Amino acid sequence: MTITLELNSLLDDFLPDDAPLGRGRLDLAEGGTVQAVIDRLGIPPHRVHLAYVNGRLLDRSLWEDRALCDGDVVALWPLLAGG
Repeated sequence: MTITLELNSLLDDFLPDDAPLGRGRLDLAEGGTVQAVIDRLGIPPHRVHLAYVNGRLLDRSLWEDRALCDGDVVALWPLLAGG
């Protein structure tokens, strides 16, 4: 299956080299999860603060369990600070 990635802020460094800034595609085995995406991209888990699937916030407790579907859009956000 193929999903669309949206890696925001400092996470966009983990996109595949051929992906445009902030957005890319990823082939993933059927039943893949948000945690599988994070692991596959080599993102240290502590760097990801929020995960959205198709625009809906996914509780962190479900990152390892909720299976993704072909065509899903997964957006990952780091912890942001500012003022």
